[in-house]
Amino acid sequence: MVPSEDEGVMVYTSNQHPSETQKLVAEVLGIPFHAVTMEMRRMGGGFGGKETQASPWACIAAIIARRTGRAAKLRLPRAEDTRATGKRHPFHNRYRLGFDEHGVLAGGEITVIGDCGYSPDLSDAVVDRAMFHADNAYSLGDARVTGHRARTNTASNTAFRGSVVPRA
Repeated sequence: MVPSEDEGVMVYTSNQHPSETQKLVAEVLGIPFHAVTMEMRRMGGGFGGKETQASPWACIAAIIARRTGRAAKLRLPRAEDTRATGKRHPFHNRYRLGFDEHGVLAGGEITVIGDCGYSPDLSDAVVDRAMFHADNAYSLGDARVTGHRARTNTASNTAFRGSVVPRA
């Protein structure tokens, strides 16, 4: 994070959603969106986990850079990064299934509850995807699928490669 001319700031980041980070940095500094310049060296490698979770750290570095008038760099030690950033959403699922007279699966009522952690992050999309894939490899003639998002006292969970589908 480097202060630039005209009250702007230059942000160097490797996250997967630079426009969201740009918007958030502008909001916390109270400057226009266009005054925040983003530079990405490498975007890949996070498989969704770097989509939003780097933004709070960029905002903290931006505030430090603004207050000191100097460049600020924030890189968490691996252990702290692992504790502070979200992982896969734990799910609690409930279901009732119905079968026809031949024992073939005919329908079901399925409830999926995703543990979002302390903030929603990308939980709406993750829980929605769990609902879309709730029947998985089965053909349910009749189904009622309900999804809930639970806020808990844990790190905010997020998207990841293969999100939800293997567990649905």
